[in-house]
Amino acid sequence: MKKTVFTILLVLLNITFWAQDPDFSMDFEQNRNLINPAYLAKNDFITLNILYNKHWIYPGAPSHGTIWMSGKVSEHMGFGIQVSTKTMGLFHKTLLGGTYAFDVTLNKHTYTHLSFGVTGGLFQDFFNTERMVSLFADPVLQQSNLNRYYPQVGAGVMLYSDLYQIGFSALRLLPYSGYFFGQENVVLPPTFILHGAYYYKDPLDRYRLSPDFVLSVSKERYFLQTDMTFFNRPKTLKYGGGISGDYLPLYKSVRLNLLAFVGFRISERYFIIYQFDFHSINRPIPLLTKLGNSIAIRIDFYAHQYVIPEFF
Repeated sequence: MKKTVFTILLVLLNITFWAQDPDFSMDFEQNRNLINPAYLAKNDFITLNILYNKHWIYPGAPSHGTIWMSGKVSEHMGFGIQVSTKTMGLFHKTLLGGTYAFDVTLNKHTYTHLSFGVTGGLFQDFFNTERMVSLFADPVLQQSNLNRYYPQVGAGVMLYSDLYQIGFSALRLLPYSGYFFGQENVVLPPTFILHGAYYYKDPLDRYRLSPDFVLSVSKERYFLQTDMTFFNRPKTLKYGGGISGDYLPLYKSVRLNLLAFVGFRISERYFIIYQFDFHSINRPIPLLTKLGNSIAIRIDFYAHQYVIPEFF
């Protein structure tokens, strides 16, 4: 009986895990590098991004955080490092990874570039049994390996200019065992992401705006998000919102989500970006709608004034 209850708990936790975004890659409003390793080559400066995401505002909700640092080492090459951690109930996931990007100039007059990127890292999945309350020793827990390390890789390509960007990335390309017990391995499928954006400049130079989209496809989940971002001309403020939807084939369920975000340029190199989410607004019971939020602090280090980004 006890083993059956534990198995049900495991299944429920895995359902929750699959319903979340791919590992550390979907905080793209705060850090575009996380969605495509080729994005690293776009900026000719060193950047540090510290991000924290709380999936819901309720106590005990899943959360994750990322520290990202990257920069160009030459005209064509750039490198990045990433440390991320995720907590979801009794499960914990940690990543230590690196990214390499290479950039090719196709047209200097229109600033059209083609960039390539690869990313790889070492993951740790850990099940914290100390948080479980049990009156008797559980042989399932005693015989299971509750800590595992495994590698993971991804790759991407992006075409961009001053006016647009279009990119494709493939993440989670190696089969690996995620949260598991005994000999039962949970192998998560690869994720393929298509993203694009267009930057519109007002002829009178009063404002700028940018519509963009992200499409993520895997065997377990289909996800689409569209946003609209407005920039004020002094380049000190941006704000916007969007709508996203995902479909889970295994459960034949569709969910709709709303989001709003605002970003501040505190000084030439310091930025803060905050995002607020309404998860699953199509729930039949409004109280089950989950409210989430995330915040990122970004610091840029410029070698020359002309590399300061117009959009952040």
